[in-house]
Amino acid sequence: MTSRSHRAKTASPGVFITFEGGERSGKSTHLKLLAEHLYQLGYPVLTTREPGGTALGATLRQALLFSKNIQPQSEALLFAADRAEHVATVIRPALEAGKVVLCDRYIDSSVAYQGGGYGLGLDKIWQLNGWATQGLLPALTFLLLQTARTEPPTDEIEARPAAFFAAVHDAYRALAKRSPGRIVSIWTHDPVQTVQHQIRQRVLRLLEHRHVAQTERPVLVSRPPTAGGQ
Repeated sequence: MTSRSHRAKTASPGVFITFEGGERSGKSTHLKLLAEHLYQLGYPVLTTREPGGTALGATLRQALLFSKNIQPQSEALLFAADRAEHVATVIRPALEAGKVVLCDRYIDSSVAYQGGGYGLGLDKIWQLNGWATQGLLPALTFLLLQTARTEPPTDEIEARPAAFFAAVHDAYRALAKRSPGRIVSIWTHDPVQTVQHQIRQRVLRLLEHRHVAQTERPVLVSRPPTAGGQ
């Protein structure tokens, strides 16, 4: 798997940052904390999530999280369809407008869950999503790692067997090894403030390096407005 073919259409005034990890790993919590911090510093910020960052995505989210017995190939294609719409109508326009886009899950989730968890193949799912997004990759991805969960499941994805999530974890670690410059792995057993400090340091270095403009009247936009989940 290579990201070479994904680089042609990534240049923009904004910066794209994603959060990845297993269920209830703290992605949404840290994304929200980072967004509020960047807003306070004067950066224009858009927060969003997958699935569910568009009207189409909201519909697909319900089907993907709460429908039983969806075939793995169908699930992979539905996630790719949501992502194609999301990139074209939300993420890329925000980047072109100079915003810092923070997204809860992106391509790496599909590669880990469908490619690794279901065994459809990491490279195959990577290529599918590269086509769906026209090659848009994040500048930085935080992979939040955790120990085994003990909470009861709240949807069909969380209800999958332990072997599935072990394969997802292995796929995530493989992705991190393949993209060490983009993916930052952080164990979340440390206090939230400690983890968030690490995240902020990496992001602020990136924004300074990219010369992302701060404004006197920053904006903080969330899509959807009530994004939830971990």
